[in-house]
Amino acid sequence: MTTDQVRIQNFIDSLKLSQRMFNLGLLLSFLAVFVAFNPREVNQAKIPLVGIDIDSKEKFIAISAFFFVLVGVYMSFAVKRCCSLIIKIQDQELAEAAKSYPSIVNANVFYTTVMIASLAGIWVVAIAEAYDMNALYAVILANIIITPYIHCAQSSKKITPKHG
Repeated sequence: MTTDQVRIQNFIDSLKLSQRMFNLGLLLSFLAVFVAFNPREVNQAKIPLVGIDIDSKEKFIAISAFFFVLVGVYMSFAVKRCCSLIIKIQDQELAEAAKSYPSIVNANVFYTTVMIASLAGIWVVAIAEAYDMNALYAVILANIIITPYIHCAQSSKKITPKHG
């Protein structure tokens, strides 16, 4: 196996990892919206390893946002790894072929913008509903929460395939 082939395999593995992290972040987002709009209270939920009791919607949304940010940071590391690997591949045809691996992370600007906007919107409604706050403050908090995902979208321009 050549060095370029190893780098391509590592690139694809990092891209798969970043896709998994995006999917996990999306799942956390939809769970937050589900709990925020659930008419019943959250009772007797517990995070097993750390022993945190979740007894309100507000606490669930805050914990979900914390894990969402952590997943976003982990996704950011995976995207940065993809960017550093693709630059080191010396055969440009192989590099372009590797960039064509299907993933939302290396999608074009339109899909990336839709991805970030949808995540921001999901967190705005979850925060505004759970904390019963002004929409402007919810937008500000949501933009802080999705910052790692915005960073990934900006970094992923380097790994977006050039078709045509």
